[in-house]
Amino acid sequence: YERGGDYSCAPWTKPTDKQMEDCKSMTVSADLVVARSSYLAEQCRRFNENVEVITDPVDTNLYRPIHA
Repeated sequence: YERGGDYSCAPWTKPTDKQMEDCKSMTVSADLVVARSSYLAEQCRRFNENVEVITDPVDTNLYRPIHA
């Protein structure tokens, strides 16, 4: 996994080396990895080929912006 982004405004949210290793270990040993996006799925597939993407879509026919 890679640590990306700018943590300067919230440095306490930056994953530690131990957290990164634990995450990798869980991904490697999982029977199935569920990712929320294709980008995360790509990252996970580097360590486990059994990855599925489940997104959280919004039905725009039911939910419309208040101000168009």
